[in-house]
Amino acid sequence: MVLRGAFRMLPTRDGWFGLSLARESDVELIPALVGDAAVPEGDGAAWQSVARWLTGVTSGEADDRVALLGLAGGAVPRGPAGPRRDPVVASRGGTRQPGDPPLVLDFTSLWAGPLCGSLLAATGARVIKVESAGRPDGARRGPAEFFDLLNGAKESVMLDFADQRDQLRELVGHADVVLEASRPRALRQLGLDADEQVAQERCGCRSPPTGAPGRTLCASASATWRPRPGSSAGRPTGPSPLGTHLPTRWPGSSVPPRSRAPCRLRRVCSWTYRCTTNRKHLDIDKRDYSVLLSVRSPLRTTALIAALSGLAVLTACSGTGVSDGKGRTLSCTSPGVTESEVKAGLLFSDSGGGQSAFGAYRAGVDARLGIANAAGGVNGRKVVYNWYDDASDSAQNLFGAQKLVQSDAAFGIIEGTAVASGSAQYLDSHQIPVVGVGGNLAWAQYANMFAWSYYTTEAGSTSVWGDLVRSRGGTRAVLVDTAMSDLAKFHRQLAASLQSAGVQVVQNFEVTAGTANFNTLVQRMKAANIDTLTGSVFPDVLAAILPAARAAGVNLKVVLAPLGYDPKLLHLIGPALAGTVIYLDFAPFELNSPEHARLLTAMATYAPQIQNPAQESAAFGWLSADMFLRGLQAAGACPTRAAFVTGLRAVHDYDGGGLLPSPIDFATNRGQLSACYDFVQVSDDGSHFVPLQPVSHCGRRLP
Repeated sequence: MVLRGAFRMLPTRDGWFGLSLARESDVELIPALVGDAAVPEGDGAAWQSVARWLTGVTSGEADDRVALLGLAGGAVPRGPAGPRRDPVVASRGGTRQPGDPPLVLDFTSLWAGPLCGSLLAATGARVIKVESAGRPDGARRGPAEFFDLLNGAKESVMLDFADQRDQLRELVGHADVVLEASRPRALRQLGLDADEQVAQERCGCRSPPTGAPGRTLCASASATWRPRPGSSAGRPTGPSPLGTHLPTRWPGSSVPPRSRAPCRLRRVCSWTYRCTTNRKHLDIDKRDYSVLLSVRSPLRTTALIAALSGLAVLTACSGTGVSDGKGRTLSCTSPGVTESEVKAGLLFSDSGGGQSAFGAYRAGVDARLGIANAAGGVNGRKVVYNWYDDASDSAQNLFGAQKLVQSDAAFGIIEGTAVASGSAQYLDSHQIPVVGVGGNLAWAQYANMFAWSYYTTEAGSTSVWGDLVRSRGGTRAVLVDTAMSDLAKFHRQLAASLQSAGVQVVQNFEVTAGTANFNTLVQRMKAANIDTLTGSVFPDVLAAILPAARAAGVNLKVVLAPLGYDPKLLHLIGPALAGTVIYLDFAPFELNSPEHARLLTAMATYAPQIQNPAQESAAFGWLSADMFLRGLQAAGACPTRAAFVTGLRAVHDYDGGGLLPSPIDFATNRGQLSACYDFVQVSDDGSHFVPLQPVSHCGRRLP
């Protein structure tokens, strides 16, 4: 049941892996996936390259690289299925009247999600298929009979998701169940928030792609695997998609379509899901192939969720006093401050275009807070946090800040994102202290925001980047920017730096890793005799551009990037990034200082899931959390938000625990672009970073 042969299951070094190359942009990422710029053209050659690569890597390694590049794929689960469980039925939600069938919105495409919708329709639910006018279901390009089989019993509506968001939200507002199968950020970018739907006692169901955590929505259908029959017919033994073996009647069900009797569906889900309905979270184990979905008659149930495996209970606690050390209790009434804790809000990009730049940010925060809390916290209070993924989207950044402040009562915000401007004005108006990575102009505009380094300013620049490029032979540059509007100022100051050193900016491109046509881009670079590539470009984009540039014969003397200092990235795409120079606003780990050893030890203790902790985003998280702790210390025994801002702004010797090249004066550094950076280069074989000699380079300030 795989459309046009776009999905295949292939063996890895330790198991099996499923991969879908349904779009042309997927095929263009194959050189970055396999680490070989010379992949021949054509679907057959692409699959042969993928097959060869998979035999040399583990399923986990393949999972990591596929997730990094945003491809649809995943390792086949191993081991026995879980125990059989009874279905769970929730019975409230939506605007449906008693006796009406439940209203199901089906946002899914291809076959797995639509199959679920068709099964719900077969039991009597009213299912409406919702498609984007700009990107309709890809199954429409396949056999009409196949599309009709999965969608013929549904109503259909097509909306312009960009211009008809009000109609979209209204439609969702009337639904009992939402089937959704894209990445976690997709609905949020449309202004639809799962938590809001939960508050209205509606259930959203999602079948997450590889690498997407099932945090908020649940899945009702997805591809899964079952053992393939033996090889007596000449076929190799191994797993295969369940969808290729679907019988006319579902296994374990004797109920024909359109029956009003109970219908039980087996072997539907293959991932770990969380369903939220009636303000409860139901986790579905990815290998629980027992009864996964139930529809009962009369059709008065609304959320038809499966196999209860866990229930999350949310609790809240508060406190109002802390001892002043003399036997007296001080009254502390600031939001987020209790007798034993200070609650922060962690707002960062865990998905979207900026995810590859902040992959270990949260882990770095955990490490720094971990050692602080183990030592007793700040003034006897441990620092805890709630977190929100802004999906590298300005609107979601604002929504996340509002949620953390208003719903979660965060005292202050620790922020790691390139779209902080989305929430900056809101946080300033509420006098919320913010610490983090100064990635855009907002950090320089608001006095409540603190960064150890500023990447963008309203005016002016520094010659440091242009001087470095010219010293390495660069003369004709292309600026490649990730498609994020907040980076326009950075583009301006980088262009000014290059031009100040006599480097001509010949071309400008705005791209995203999953949609850009990189072959066309590099052909234009070659025609313009480009020898330098730089910009606000993320590692996943570089991993797609550079192999294509080498294959096209583009002679790049300099590749300069602001992000990508991460050993895990080298493990995944190191050969693609070979020769790339990365500039840092902290001392690189290769210097092996005692301060680096302290960070790495804490990472091993409090963030052991990060196998290669010596990376830029971990240092970003560490420094951000360290600034938050320093601000709490400056705010006194009974901290207020105003005291935090005033106290931290009065710190004149902040050195990040020894990780910064020189101390920072928070009274004067706001909005000042650094003129000095440390530089490292990806080795020729892509296996490690090499500090430039000298490691630090400084330039002159430009007006």
